[in-house]
Amino acid sequence: MTSTKNSALNGTNLYERMGERTTQPFAVQLLDELEPLTDLSVIDVAAGTGGLAEAASERGASVLAVDLAPAMIERTGERLQKYPRSSARIMNFVALDMADGIYDVAISNFGILAYPTWKSGLDEMVRVVRPGGSIALTMWTNRDDCSPAHLLHRVFRQHFPNRDLWPPGLFPMFSPASLEEGLLEAGCVDVRAQTSEADWSPFSSVDVVDECDPMFRSFPGYAGLDDIERSNLQRTLKAAFDAYADVGGVIHLPTRAYMVVAKKA
Repeated sequence: MTSTKNSALNGTNLYERMGERTTQPFAVQLLDELEPLTDLSVIDVAAGTGGLAEAASERGASVLAVDLAPAMIERTGERLQKYPRSSARIMNFVALDMADGIYDVAISNFGILAYPTWKSGLDEMVRVVRPGGSIALTMWTNRDDCSPAHLLHRVFRQHFPNRDLWPPGLFPMFSPASLEEGLLEAGCVDVRAQTSEADWSPFSSVDVVDECDPMFRSFPGYAGLDDIERSNLQRTLKAAFDAYADVGGVIHLPTRAYMVVAKKA
């Protein structure tokens, strides 16, 4: 039991340190689209380690952050302790345990859209928001090297065209049109979908592959490589990252995500 808990905590720490560096810039952009947030009630669905929830609380919102993972919610709760009107709870995003229409805003930053059940999650987000309230979502474009993970995916396919890096359907394919359609079907109006960009740089451009290695091991295809396969892949991976380096050798990867904001009818 202790080993399982420690593993969960290590995964949470890794996500906060590495994962949030790719997702948090889009959380900030999404919150900018929703301003002013002062005194609004916000539910952050599939909140992860709480980066968006903390940022929204800093802007004056009262936030409930929900996620299925106990370790994620424990960490989010720690980060929200300094905001008396914000809290975190374990909750399934396809069955939110709360009444209809009680929130001003429902947000999911790279959350529900990462699952095949996203339409059920979207229905729940819309259900718990008041008429006229806002729904906001982000998801990777899945085009080109839109995130460090997608750059790895491209290189992985070059080396192992008959293997999967991650389970099929892990990152469902979207377009602005399909996202708009989904929100309209869920009962939203005034849907605005756009492609947003943010700059991602590793802590050390020289050691970018070693830095990303613990995060990439969460993908089954990468974790299952033997030493020789991983070494060969990493050489190509380093060259792919270096293609985004500036004249000083610092890597700047232009990450891209769809960002969509709508109103509940």
